[in-house]
Amino acid sequence: MSRLAQLQQLFQDRILSGTPGCDEVILLLSDSAPAPVVERLGVYTNAYKARLIEIVANDHENLRAYMGEQLFDRMASEYVESHPSTTPNARWYSARLPLFLARTDPYRSWPQMAEIACLAAALNDAFDCEDAGVMRLEDLAAVKPEDWAELRFKPHPSVSCFETRTNALAIWKAVKSNNDVPAPEIRRQPLPVIVWRQELTPMVRHFDAEEAMLWKEGSRGIPFGTLCEMSATFDRPHEAAARVASYLAGWLNAGMLAE
Repeated sequence: MSRLAQLQQLFQDRILSGTPGCDEVILLLSDSAPAPVVERLGVYTNAYKARLIEIVANDHENLRAYMGEQLFDRMASEYVESHPSTTPNARWYSARLPLFLARTDPYRSWPQMAEIACLAAALNDAFDCEDAGVMRLEDLAAVKPEDWAELRFKPHPSVSCFETRTNALAIWKAVKSNNDVPAPEIRRQPLPVIVWRQELTPMVRHFDAEEAMLWKEGSRGIPFGTLCEMSATFDRPHEAAARVASYLAGWLNAGMLAE
């Protein structure tokens, strides 16, 4: 390795690790400038950390607004300290933030924060998802009545589903709309949430229990006829087929199903 390449590698290692003990690079740098070598290295180290904090903040604007700048920046600084960047692509740096918030004191005492971060991560993923065609309501016009029972559907690749145990979605919407933010609540029953991309816009909404069940089973390839039978065991059997058809129409109009 050339002296320049060695210096570059040592310099990068020192900046990325932020470890004062990595002092071999200090011996290779001139101390004749107006500021000492350690001080100059500190400028680069602090700037790198500040950039990572900025990336986390850009990915989680609503969470920062909810937490307040001071608490968020402290939390993001702790995240940066405990999660060194492992890829040159900044897009993925904050991917572990929901888990960090769920497991780290004092933030795990506020479970709505981890769920708000989870919402933001899902919306970012939906926006960046691969392009794929969507099925429209008119695409089903050619399906023969006798074939409907075996009709199967495939979710659009941008779709993700998860459950929230707090009112994180209500908080997230209030912050985003600059409305009064509700107090955090722990729900008796988890709330199913679905995230997807409608054309170029990431979307989020909650499911009621029946729709969540039907979406989960339909996503696994369960045919339309069986979904109707499952709905009939859920509530009001004589209206089951109409309810499933209504859910299906909503999924199609929202662009949640693939071609």
